[in-house]
Amino acid sequence: MENQNEADASKLKEIKELVDHVYNLKLISDKAEKEYNSAKNRLAEIMEKAEIDKMAGDECNASLTLKTSVSFPKEEDGKVAIAEYIASQDNPELEPKRIEEAVNNLFHLSPTLLKMFTINARSFSSWATAEIERKASEGEFEFQLPAVKPYEYYSVGLRKRSDRKKGKK
Repeated sequence: MENQNEADASKLKEIKELVDHVYNLKLISDKAEKEYNSAKNRLAEIMEKAEIDKMAGDECNASLTLKTSVSFPKEEDGKVAIAEYIASQDNPELEPKRIEEAVNNLFHLSPTLLKMFTINARSFSSWATAEIERKASEGEFEFQLPAVKPYEYYSVGLRKRSDRKKGKK
C-alpha cells in the first residue's frame, strides 16, 4: 500500500509540474501571438502606404490583400432586422408582414434570446459577403444589408519561399 501512495505522489508531482509547464508555454505563446499580430498589422500599414502589394524577403514572400468584412449587429433592433431579412430570403413566398410578426413573436417570447442572439462572426461575414455579391450580380450594386456596415481592411499573407526561389531576390 505504501508503494501505491508513493507512486500516486510521484504521479501527482509530475502532473503538477506539467500543469505549470503548459501554463508557462501558454504565456509565451500569448505574448508571441500578440507581437506577431502587432508586427503583421504594422507591415500591412507600411505596405499600404508605400503602395506595395507584394514583397520578397529572405525567408518568405509577403502579399497585401484588401479584404471586406462585416460585423453582426450588437443593437437589438439590428438583430431583429437581420433575422427578418434572413427569414424573408429563406421564405420569399411569405408576406413581409408575416415574417416581421414571426420574428417579433419569437423575440417577444424570449427577450433573453434576443440579447444572446448572434451568428458566428466568420459564418456571418462569409454569408453577408456572398449575399452582397449575389445582389450585385442581380444588378443591385448599392445593396446594403439592414443594420450591417461593411468595412475594408488590409491583410498580410506570408508564404515560405521555396528553396529554388530562396537565392533569387
